[in-house]
Amino acid sequence: MSKLEELKRYCSEKVVSDDVIMALFSLLNNNELPKNPAVIHTSIYELKPVPDFEPLLDFFDFDCSGIVPFSDELDQVLFRLETASLLRTFNPTYERYEIRKDLLEKALNKFNDEDKKRLKNMADTFQQKVLHNEVGN
Repeated sequence: MSKLEELKRYCSEKVVSDDVIMALFSLLNNNELPKNPAVIHTSIYELKPVPDFEPLLDFFDFDCSGIVPFSDELDQVLFRLETASLLRTFNPTYERYEIRKDLLEKALNKFNDEDKKRLKNMADTFQQKVLHNEVGN
């Protein structure tokens, strides 16, 4: 097997932080999300201590010394998804992301059935938290 083939296989099997967020967003019930880092970071931060979700969110460490919890890793994931146009913003306000579920759901292939169930439960809980945190701001 060539080095390139090894790398392709590794990338197709290895779950990274981007995969978790892509899979999570692909399982949301709607195709929009507020483009508000405080809401997204706070919502993921609130999910992390849940025992069923913690293994999937172990990539994300949060700094809680500011006004809201902030994760450098989560911020970088969101930036990469925006740059790749997997999360798009609408004119004229740029206040909401449009989620490209057709492209994001490919990340689900890296997860086993048990993790897919966890991700679906996490997506449902995340959506409720986003709504709560968006209204709270």
